[in-house]
Amino acid sequence: MKLIIYNSRLAKRMLFPGYSTIMLFGIILTKRRKEECPPALIRHEQIHQKQYFECFILPVLPAVLFTPWILTLCPLSFYILYLAEWFISFVRYFGSQGMTDPGRASHRAYMSSAMEMEAKTKEVETGYLERRKHFAFMRYYDKI
Repeated sequence: MKLIIYNSRLAKRMLFPGYSTIMLFGIILTKRRKEECPPALIRHEQIHQKQYFECFILPVLPAVLFTPWILTLCPLSFYILYLAEWFISFVRYFGSQGMTDPGRASHRAYMSSAMEMEAKTKEVETGYLERRKHFAFMRYYDKI
């Protein structure tokens, strides 16, 4: 799926300075015009897009086993997993490794996310999206 909205007003309003593109609920929003977007940037967000749709199905098994209301978590499962990874890494870096700057610990935790590691590592590989295996981000958990 390649739903990309270029020159997005929402992206312009919500993104911090220095950030130009974001994937939200399976849609890629960018401040840039199409001709200004480097292929690696779009590929990075498309990797997140695939991760989002893979995580979308994670609550299905618990819903079948326990209660169907868990299905309401489907659209949020990517973000829940992403934030859980970030929080665990943040606590690890800020608490145990002696980092006293929360901003630095936060950035380090962001870069330590398995999903972010996959996207950052593979964004330069043309054709990666076509040969990518399902749940490929999980192989980065041993590197966190």
